[in-house]
Amino acid sequence: MYDVPLRCMTKAYKGSIWTLRFADDGNALLLDPQGGLVQIIEPQLAQGAFTFPSFTSSIKNLHIATANGTFEFAPDAEALRTIKAYMDQSLLNSGNSAAEIAKLRKAGMKELLGGLGLSVGGIVVTAGTYLAAASSRGGGRYFIAHGVVLWGIIMACRGGAKMARAGRLVPQATPGFAVLPTMTHNASTPTAVVNTQVKTPPSPQVLSPLPPLAAPPPPLQQNI
Repeated sequence: MYDVPLRCMTKAYKGSIWTLRFADDGNALLLDPQGGLVQIIEPQLAQGAFTFPSFTSSIKNLHIATANGTFEFAPDAEALRTIKAYMDQSLLNSGNSAAEIAKLRKAGMKELLGGLGLSVGGIVVTAGTYLAAASSRGGGRYFIAHGVVLWGIIMACRGGAKMARAGRLVPQATPGFAVLPTMTHNASTPTAVVNTQVKTPPSPQVLSPLPPLAAPPPPLQQNI
């Protein structure tokens, strides 16, 4: 058992120190400042319980979903590394890890290609309408599809991140390879550190999808 301290950023508890406790049975326990149990996070639910800070999704803090709502915590680097390792181990030790990793890779590829296609389409529309306006005797209007291009880049980045995670996990899900490092607690510090070459937690796992992307902003119109 080892603890990871988290500084809460949710308005009603802002600044208070909570604890994410990784128990010996593979569960993660979220405890409030008084040590009260807020949520038990089982390994098979880990993928949907944690939402990490993301520039592309405009998420600033670590989010942990509970039965009483979602709580936000300051994005401490050591805590994020430990939670990511816990999530990866939960997936690797699930009974269907190869299928789940393949599903993750497929979703990443789909989002990556969709994003690239969207960006290229936006560039083509911008260039095409500009050339048409420039070649007209009296000039004309052209569109700058900056929103479409930007949204395509964001989609491509998210897809690439999914594929990178799947690629990192594949060798370790293959028989004969070592499992990801196991997190252990160092008594001399309040944060969790990562140790190496140990196999751990069990449990089946179902990946939860990322939230859908919002529609891109409309293109700008320009006169030439």
